[in-house]
Amino acid sequence: DVPRTALFSTPVHAPYKVDMALTYGCNNTCAHCYNEPDRYEMASLRREDWFRIIDKLHDVGVPHLILTGGEATLHPDLPAIIRYADNLGHIVGLNTNGRRIAHQPYMETLADAGLNHVQVTLGSSRPDVHDQIMSGERQGARSFGQTVRGIQNAVASRVHVITNTTLMRANMGHVEEIVDFLYDLGIRTFAMNGMIYSGGGFAHPSAILEEEMPALLIRVRDHAAELGMRFLWYTPTEYCRMSPVELEIGAKRCNAGEYSLCIEPNGDVLPCQSYYVSAGNILRDPWESIWNSHLFRTFRDREQDPRWAGLPEKCWECPDLPLCGGGCRIEREARDGHRVASGGGCAGCSSGSCETNATGFIPTAHMTRAEVRGGGEMPARIPLHNIPISPPDAQARKQANP
Repeated sequence: DVPRTALFSTPVHAPYKVDMALTYGCNNTCAHCYNEPDRYEMASLRREDWFRIIDKLHDVGVPHLILTGGEATLHPDLPAIIRYADNLGHIVGLNTNGRRIAHQPYMETLADAGLNHVQVTLGSSRPDVHDQIMSGERQGARSFGQTVRGIQNAVASRVHVITNTTLMRANMGHVEEIVDFLYDLGIRTFAMNGMIYSGGGFAHPSAILEEEMPALLIRVRDHAAELGMRFLWYTPTEYCRMSPVELEIGAKRCNAGEYSLCIEPNGDVLPCQSYYVSAGNILRDPWESIWNSHLFRTFRDREQDPRWAGLPEKCWECPDLPLCGGGCRIEREARDGHRVASGGGCAGCSSGSCETNATGFIPTAHMTRAEVRGGGEMPARIPLHNIPISPPDAQARKQANP
């Protein structure tokens, strides 16, 4: 018999993926942006400091890095950072609004540096709706054409490409049209998420009510299936309120502080990109003190001691807790009238942080509840932190530091 393990049950000593927010600056002004306004001007570290961070993540066994922001393509050292990480053997991804990679030579530069995959944010298939979503208060700004050219350039390159769309009232009426549009652009895998409850999304009027979401997701799921496309749903939810397993869009659980984390432009380490409480600074503090901090343990140990981890009483004996994990902590706290630091919501929901589970396995859309709950139903996967990554050597560092 093939050894099997339950989802989200593999203990880890380091996350599978780290979001590196190189800058909080952005050339879009989305009203629903999950970043807090007081972070927009945060200075970014020097290139050499980002190299030190990559070294540290390499040494503790993190295989996958996502370069994000803000808008990561605004960072002048992005190609060098990609090259450095690639030379050390990391999988390197980019989250972007696509505007700068609309310049084909720049996209080629990133691909040549070693970029493995890119996720482009698309607000809508309709230019006016996309521009309205992405411009926020700066009405009249036009980004749709650049974003579409960016997607086309990425598809034409050798990197893997997906898109992500935040579902909101402005685009919910034409989701099938969005899927068709992506298909025509050559996209075969796309993601969507709900409103992220931090920054501008905390009380955004375009947020879709949770009870409205299932019917919308079924429309997307079924239309994607008709076209042979893969649909990824990023947002973790409380299964007692909305179960992605019952909707047949795969098991989802918040992986913050466990299988993923975020490093801010100044080196501070967050459980996820919009939970603005730091567990330490990656350049100043030992990894063990960050990883074993009380903050991170409340995320990792919520199943073992849900009461201590701050989960509501309804979760304590719930059979779905191993899969659900209590949903998104910031969404729950925002719903209950609390805000962590200055925010609320989960940026992991738009970066793919919640997509991959504890074994590195991504449940398929049509798995049953029994098939994703474990107890011997799921094939085992080699934990990603056990994938050998050769230690950095002087030659690799020299090649990665042009």
